[in-house]
Amino acid sequence: MAGYKFGASSKARLEQLDPRIQEILNEAIGTSPFDFKITQGKRTYDEQFDLWKKGRKWNPELGEETSPEAWEIGGDGSVVTKTMKSKHLSGRAFDIVALDKGAIDWKDTEKYKKIATHLYKTAKSLGYEKDFQWGGDWKYNWKDLPHYEIREKKASDVSAIIQQWNKEDNIFA
Repeated sequence: MAGYKFGASSKARLEQLDPRIQEILNEAIGTSPFDFKITQGKRTYDEQFDLWKKGRKWNPELGEETSPEAWEIGGDGSVVTKTMKSKHLSGRAFDIVALDKGAIDWKDTEKYKKIATHLYKTAKSLGYEKDFQWGGDWKYNWKDLPHYEIREKKASDVSAIIQQWNKEDNIFA
């Protein structure tokens, strides 16, 4: 394994992501079977809306242009995203591209599968296996090989961690 490192643009995107994602990616890049970079991280609502509009056309009969409900599948039909509730909005999703000698490699699906396996193993080693998901494993027709996300931490998760910590340190025992 080559011991890859993130470049400046990937590092800048990484800094805006959920700390668990940061931990997974910082651990994984150095031992990855293939080089990759982060192409998308946290997005603003406007950035998400601009992506969401791709492959759709505005129908003035349905409402204002700034309203997602006023858009319908149209144009060439190449819809980029299916949701305005993306985990990118909260910094809990990111997209990568595989690299081949520094050039973007969009087509080698086996390479994306091997990177996903590596990221899953890294997430598991850090205790995030139940939280981490790859867009290539989605159960519906829409597969998104560059996409990964981590579920939101729930109050019950934090409570369980505090209870375990208290138990281990005999606090309030």
